[in-house]
Amino acid sequence: MGIRHIVMWKFAGQDEAEREAVAAAFGERLNTLMGNVPSLIGIETKVNALKNDQNWDLILITDFEDETGLKAYAAHPDHVAIAQDLGKKAVQRAAIDIQV
Repeated sequence: MGIRHIVMWKFAGQDEAEREAVAAAFGERLNTLMGNVPSLIGIETKVNALKNDQNWDLILITDFEDETGLKAYAAHPDHVAIAQDLGKKAVQRAAIDIQV
C-alpha cells in the first residue's frame, strides 16, 4: 500500500480574488515538484471553486510508495523552499496521511 498526503491551506488576503491568486500561484509551484522529487509518484493541486470564507483556498494531494518516500519529499530542498513560503502566506493549514 502507498501513502497519500493531503494538505489544505487558507491564505491571508483582503478579498477572495487575492486569496485565489495566491492559491493558484502556489498550486503552480507545487506542481513543479513532480519530476524533481524522486519519491513523488503523483501530485494534484486544486484551487477552491465555490467562494465562501469557510472553505479552504488550496488543496494538495500527493502520492508516495511508502512513508520513507513521504519523508524524503518533506526533506527535499525544493519542497522545503515552497513550504517555507507557504508558511509565510497561510493563516491555516490542515493535513492528513492515508494509506491507499
